[in-house]
Amino acid sequence: MLNGVRRFAYASIGDPYARLLSGIALERIGRSEDALAELEAGLAGLAPEDAERIRDPGPLLDSLSAEHFAGLRWEARVRAEASFWRALDPLLSTEVNERLVAHLAHSAYAHLRLGGSHTDAGEVWVRYGEPLSIRAVGAGTELRTELWDYGGGPAVTFRKLATSSMRDLTSEARAYLEDLRATRPHSYGTGGREVSALTAAVSRFRGPSSATEFEVVTRVPEPLISGTDTVEFALIQLDGNGERVASRRRRVVPGATLPARFWVHERESELAVEIYNPILARGATLRVPVGRDAGSVGPTASDLQLVAAVARPEREVVRGASWILPLSDRRMDAPEVGVLFELYDLPGAGPYRLRLELVPVAGGAARPIEFRPAGHARFGWSFARAPWPGPTRSTEYVTMRLEGVSSGNYLLRAIAELPDGRAIVSERWVERK
Repeated sequence: MLNGVRRFAYASIGDPYARLLSGIALERIGRSEDALAELEAGLAGLAPEDAERIRDPGPLLDSLSAEHFAGLRWEARVRAEASFWRALDPLLSTEVNERLVAHLAHSAYAHLRLGGSHTDAGEVWVRYGEPLSIRAVGAGTELRTELWDYGGGPAVTFRKLATSSMRDLTSEARAYLEDLRATRPHSYGTGGREVSALTAAVSRFRGPSSATEFEVVTRVPEPLISGTDTVEFALIQLDGNGERVASRRRRVVPGATLPARFWVHERESELAVEIYNPILARGATLRVPVGRDAGSVGPTASDLQLVAAVARPEREVVRGASWILPLSDRRMDAPEVGVLFELYDLPGAGPYRLRLELVPVAGGAARPIEFRPAGHARFGWSFARAPWPGPTRSTEYVTMRLEGVSSGNYLLRAIAELPDGRAIVSERWVERK
């Protein structure tokens, strides 16, 4: 398609439709930056009302939101539109918003082939992109039925007269699409850059000046590896409005674990962890909220960080030491697994009693876990612990003994019981293989 469109563009000296078709083709093969340039050039050559209809995000909104959006003044509408697309950007580490590019490509196709986004078929195409398959029933008859199959997504039926190019939703499909606005109003589609969920171990600690300190450990997913090519690894902080306020990026070689540390001072924000391979036009991403204990009063705890089991005869544990090897996911495959965490705002230098337990996700009673904390030679079910490195803050490293724990998903809990009767609890989901 791209080669044909280039000949069309050359012969027509840059016809706007040629530029739009070129943008559609480029978006489909993952060249989002080039696609955006072509789509914008095509829109610039159309009548203003046509270009505005193609850009309009209204088909992705419910009726009330669309009406409110349409009633905004120009400046307010520009801000609202920017905020809407910013929240949908699937890959923050790239130069473009792939979701916006996909919308322009879907809408341009609907304009060229389906009568525009105001038609039934055009609206469905704008909302969900190209179907995985289209099946027709009753070919050669006066009235034909078409099924647009989106696989795991919606399946939509149309009626089409043999004498018309227009497709009308069946009453059942219309009601179904209206219900979908509450659960899946639109989707990225099957074309464009492939974006998947990233598996990473992200643990939040309290850093300097009460900043939230993230410890991130991940690996490059197999679908993102292409020979010896490097990939882009990025940590990006977003504020409460979705604006980027801080970022760190570096190129890495796939294979080894990727550890990183990131400090965040804003409570109302989130951290995006991303890996992107520009050669394959594929990325993986994970979003993590920042403020774990925002607004809490009294003693608190960090997240639990799973690490490789290591014998630690000394009580002193410094987070970030070379012997601490964090795991890149939540799986606990080995007979022994380590856990690192911290306690904050302790009421004094008095000891606390530490214990661990696993709660089966499938249901059932909590199971105590035998463990060995740093500074002890033997395993036990609970230990009296003196705070270290100071009376109000304590760093703990323990080795859990998991022999006899069956496969399944669990909630791992670390419980520190204080002398005054209060308890500090930190927990995380884990998986036992």
